[in-house]
Amino acid sequence: MENVESAKLIALVLDGEVDIEARDSALYRVLTESLRPRLLRRFRAYEKRAPFAFEDALQEFFLYLRGEGNNAYSIFRDLRDASAAEAWILTTFRNFVSKKSRYGVPAAAVDVS
Repeated sequence: MENVESAKLIALVLDGEVDIEARDSALYRVLTESLRPRLLRRFRAYEKRAPFAFEDALQEFFLYLRGEGNNAYSIFRDLRDASAAEAWILTTFRNFVSKKSRYGVPAAAVDVS
């Protein structure tokens, strides 16, 4: 786990007793603040092929995770360990960017439902 703040935010996201708005806020902060440097490193591997900017990728990834009927968020919520959840976020983001880069589809144009 890179830092205590990340662990606390992920624990909040995984807490089923916390309202959805607080979980969404915590997840957004995990992506845009505490894991940002590590997500950026993963994005840079695909940057030349990616038809979108890093900020767009972060926004679309958040929406992807929170999409209606999306299996990704339910898998994430089943994780109970903050370290496992962090690793899952990093791997899923890499796969998300890789897929969008491979097919040359701008992230904003992708239907995530």
